Amino acid sequence: MLEITERKRAEEALRESEAKYRRLHETMTDAFVRIDMPATFQEANRAYQALLGYTEEELLQRTYVDLTPRNGTPWRRTSLRNRSW
Repeated sequence: MLEITERKRAEEALRESEAKYRRLHETMTDAFVRIDMPATFQEANRAYQALLGYTEEELLQRTYVDLTPRNGTPWRRTSLRNRSW
């Protein structure tokens, strides 16, 4: 019985933590984005979306390289494309 109670407490703590993170992510005024190793967007908050002018759905279909200016930082584009993650 104790194991079930501990598990329920842990599940509730996880739900609370996730809700806290979600509220922070959705309301923060700083732009936040998470990309994976191949530079694919995984999530972007509203501030980041507003900064770039894309919806989150549009960003999730792109990579960081797609949004890097072609003449702005060629070393970065090459570096990201040539990595073997």
